[in-house]
Amino acid sequence: PFFAAGRSLECRVSIGVAAFPDDGRVATELLRHADLALYRAKSLGRGRMQMFEQSLLEDMQERVAMINRARTAVRDGTIISYYQPKVSLQTGELVGFEALLRWRDGCGTIRSPAEIYAAFDDHDVADMIGQTMTAQVFADMTAWRARGLPVGHVAINVSSAELRRERFAGRLVETMERFSVQPDAIEIEITEGVFLGAGSDTVRRSIDELHMCRIPLALDDFGTGFASLSHLRSLPVSTLKIDRSFVSGVTARESDAAIVSALITLGRALNMKVVAEGVEEADQAVKLRELGCDYAQGFYFARPVPSDKIPALIHENHAIVTLGWRTASWSSRGLRNDSLTA
Repeated sequence: PFFAAGRSLECRVSIGVAAFPDDGRVATELLRHADLALYRAKSLGRGRMQMFEQSLLEDMQERVAMINRARTAVRDGTIISYYQPKVSLQTGELVGFEALLRWRDGCGTIRSPAEIYAAFDDHDVADMIGQTMTAQVFADMTAWRARGLPVGHVAINVSSAELRRERFAGRLVETMERFSVQPDAIEIEITEGVFLGAGSDTVRRSIDELHMCRIPLALDDFGTGFASLSHLRSLPVSTLKIDRSFVSGVTARESDAAIVSALITLGRALNMKVVAEGVEEADQAVKLRELGCDYAQGFYFARPVPSDKIPALIHENHAIVTLGWRTASWSSRGLRNDSLTA
């Protein structure tokens, strides 16, 4: 500690190191590699020293490649919206969908967002992806509505980079008005990670503006963040989504079942809807229903599908509900048939 203006100050330092000649032979290269090491030191908690490693350069190059892939996908119009249904665990009725990003590479293969995840940390590219997805989802909703399909609500995932943009809520509302989409027809999904790093004040303003516009907010991956309870207390959350890491063990481990039960009770006490993610087996659905969970989504019910498969999926769901879903398995009724999956 040292003293300045009568106050005791304690400073810590993060250090990135690159050494000549192994890590570079010219100043610009050494500085670039030291900066990569510094970035890693900060990401590991700050207040530490990190030596440059070749893997840091490879990671950086892969992140740049991901951002370029995403930028190309937006430019070429190969971003695709897939949809996974949310189902009532009490009635089996389809109550809505979650919109999930997919993209088509140069060979025509459908790829997951995991292959471009770094793009969601880039403010400009993340914003372009978000606007593309939103417009596509609203166009699909308009088409389904024109056919008289009961799709319920559609949840849209929003990254922290998008929420940090000024006028995020205002632009979203303008797009909704263009497609005549009502606030209760959508839901915005965020994770606790949106509050990490710089710009958290802008994130909070965006969330407050969404609430003022009566747009529902869902907290995704609940139970895995660093301050879940404080966020529930301060945020206008209407839906709680239990992370798949707990759901996968709900029938195998008493500890997971106890955690899921506690989260369901908490959500109900706060007048929130509770959705279990990642339901892949029938016994998981049964257990969740016994615990009082409202809704669920996962491969047991249906894999994510493109928009042109939604009408068939809705009709299948209607048939299941008509039969009585407790006696008619989703998988046996065809919702997991390969003709309906990606």
